[in-house]
Amino acid sequence: MNQELWDKVVKKHGHECPGVALGYRIGEEVIRIFSENEDVMCVTSVTNCAVDGICQTAGLSLEKGTMRIDPEIEGFIFYALDDEEGWQFLPKKLDVAEEADPVLMILAARRDMLFDIVPCDAPVAGQV
Repeated sequence: MNQELWDKVVKKHGHECPGVALGYRIGEEVIRIFSENEDVMCVTSVTNCAVDGICQTAGLSLEKGTMRIDPEIEGFIFYALDDEEGWQFLPKKLDVAEEADPVLMILAARRDMLFDIVPCDAPVAGQV
């Protein structure tokens, strides 16, 4: 985990919470999947703390148009503008013991415990 990036995400978001931690973890995977030279887009149906974590970690933004909201989307779809294929991230429910810190659990959990990543078609321009 990149502690400096995590601290920056939390500072920008305003507080630590499970949602921003999940978004941070998704953002980390997006950075691994796509190269720095690709124009990455995200489409999702939610506007919660996870979106803020993704935006801060992966450099996406509703204002820049690299993050779009579509109520028909399940999870988060990421794709490069010049590619017809993308990746759909489907969050899972993480069982957290009552006495455990859910933020620390999310940050420490294996990726496959937090979400599935499946290939998918990129949304057609104009449909999102």
